[in-house]
Amino acid sequence: AYVTPVVADAEYTATYTETPRTYTITWINYDGTVLETDIGVAPNTLPTFDAGTPSRPEDENYTYTFSRWDPDVQLVTADATYTAVYLQDPKPAPATGGGEDDSSSSTGDGNSSGDGTNGGANGDANGNRAPKTADTMPGIIVIALAGLLGGALLITGGRKASK
Repeated sequence: AYVTPVVADAEYTATYTETPRTYTITWINYDGTVLETDIGVAPNTLPTFDAGTPSRPEDENYTYTFSRWDPDVQLVTADATYTAVYLQDPKPAPATGGGEDDSSSSTGDGNSSGDGTNGGANGDANGNRAPKTADTMPGIIVIALAGLLGGALLITGGRKASK
């Protein structure tokens, strides 16, 4: 460097250019993939993720819904990294079989459809159902009405229709 010899009083003025401090904010997904990088973020500002709502693909057992950032987003005071956090929603259990199974379903008329072993509610040992009569119909109607009204039903006995 060149130095000038001092031969008399001199005044020197320093000049500089101010470079404001800025920070880098990184937004990453659950698997470490960088979703967005914000460079030059001013101090004491609240950073924002601008690339839309983060997503995570569903897997065999779950679907995922974005919940929040970890840690919670706060005013910028240093470089920071935020990670997407997801709610894990279980998928419904797959249906078994290909429809109704006659051996255990009810026809809705008070008679179980039999498989020949117990004859159903009003049938014989061969699974033949007894015909609907005045003996069976009132109970069915009472049960149906109780179900429609959302009430509980207690049947304590009945009487046979007179001939």
